[in-house]
Amino acid sequence: MAYSSCNTYYSNSQNNSNRQCCCNNNCCCPRPCPPPRPPMPPACTNPSVTVGSTSTGAPGTAASVYNSGTDCNAVLNFTIPAGLTGATGAPGATGPQGPQGPSGPAGAQGPAGAAATVTVGTTTTGAPGTNASVTNSGTPQNAILNFTIPAGNGSTGAYGGLYNSATQTVTPTTAGTYTQLLLNTAMPLSGITTATANTLTVTTAGNYEISYNISVTANESATLQVAVRSNGTVIPQTVTSHVLASNGLATPTYNAIFNTTVIAALAAGSVLDLAVAAIGTVPAGLSATIGAAGDASITVKKLS
Repeated sequence: MAYSSCNTYYSNSQNNSNRQCCCNNNCCCPRPCPPPRPPMPPACTNPSVTVGSTSTGAPGTAASVYNSGTDCNAVLNFTIPAGLTGATGAPGATGPQGPQGPSGPAGAQGPAGAAATVTVGTTTTGAPGTNASVTNSGTPQNAILNFTIPAGNGSTGAYGGLYNSATQTVTPTTAGTYTQLLLNTAMPLSGITTATANTLTVTTAGNYEISYNISVTANESATLQVAVRSNGTVIPQTVTSHVLASNGLATPTYNAIFNTTVIAALAAGSVLDLAVAAIGTVPAGLSATIGAAGDASITVKKLS
């Protein structure tokens, strides 16, 4: 069989040994036909590049770009990984102190305390012209009271005193009406007697130094007045008055301390007591408490 028509068809081959052959209607060659060439893409007449989406990837991953458009009209979508967490910064400066918060509610009432005891400890003579004093060398529940009574210039040695060793409550209802205070325990006495309860009796006329101390807690605000009386009559220079001040708690109490030292001329047989009265407007239900352990005391000393 002749190959002329095949050779003529592939006349562009370099030599006969390399000639390409195919089988068709006019040609039969010993080699297979090559695959057909793919069609050429259409020409890009208006190329463009557009940014599509930008996404944040996980820290440590690679950045990527993919085209969601065409080769001619590209739409580029970017994935950019987040940065790794940086080191913790240094602490900032301390801010200013905030305002004080409101007061909390009052706590529950505690259990009743143990019964108190009061014992007289020592009695010491102080220097002339100094104030009498009482100190507690025990505890608030078991007081041991030590007294210092100053010597007077030319003192005759007549002296004495009383204090309370039990809690007492006074309930004034009428302004200016005095109530005698409980003074149920005697201090050392010389030339002074305690003929009747809560009183001191002067046996010799003369000039006497009189001192007292009272601590009061009340349930209402009021003005109280304390005085020493001689035979039921107030000794004017012994009068002290205080408005009871609130302690500021949610359920307040009202407190004051009364004390003074004066000199008064007393006749033989003068009976002295310590009394308290409300003055001005008296609140309904006023109740004033004077604790034990010497919260009320009086001392008397003859000077001449």
